[in-house]
Amino acid sequence: MPNGILVATDGSDGGNHAVDFAADLSANLSRNLCIVHVYLHDYSPK
Repeated sequence: MPNGILVATDGSDGGNHAVDFAADLSANLSRNLCIVHVYLHDYSPK
């Protein structure tokens, strides 16, 4: 079993949902949680 959980987010609704899920999972499994925030500089979606 892994020692911790890594989750990435970009601040979107989906990313925030992933963080919520990972936080609940890490608490239930008594594992460390590492959150990585992704920022795309000067990115404009098409």
